[in-house]
Amino acid sequence: MQKHTRVRLKPEVIIRERLKRGWTQTELALKAGVLKNLISKLEDKAKASPATIKAVAEALGLQIEDFVEITPPSE
Repeated sequence: MQKHTRVRLKPEVIIRERLKRGWTQTELALKAGVLKNLISKLEDKAKASPATIKAVAEALGLQIEDFVEITPPSE
């Protein structure tokens, strides 16, 4: 059986940081250079491309590790 690294988004961090700045989803999307529906999906635990995750992290002034949990494959 092939083992994979697991990546889990922590949307609660994205929401908290966006609201702390007083931004709407649309404002975050504009600052990140992505579509608003991608922010909505991120906040609803949907999958996102690495480029979207990086753009949102940069817009919020966060490290990717702040809202992405990476679990290495188990033995």
